[in-house]
Amino acid sequence: MDACAELVAYLLRRVPALRVLAVGRRALSVAGERLVPPAPPGEDEAVRRALRGAGAAGGGPAPEGSVRRAAAGAPTQEPAASPAREGGETAG
Repeated sequence: MDACAELVAYLLRRVPALRVLAVGRRALSVAGERLVPPAPPGEDEAVRRALRGAGAAGGGPAPEGSVRRAAAGAPTQEPAASPAREGGETAG
């Protein structure tokens, strides 16, 4: 990253009106730098990233439906059924 910052600083000294668009995880820390945080990813991009991350972690692919429910803030698993729901005896 230092080499990139040095190059940008050099170019800006030589051409003061120059505008540089640099995309990265860290600031270059050069004079006049303005940081603009990226917008959060949309749901489809978030799902793609989560699926890619699950595979890279070695846990195998995550079910896409679970990832989409998690991205939407919904529970990722169905609640466990109680015996009364499954047709078991009820108190009474």
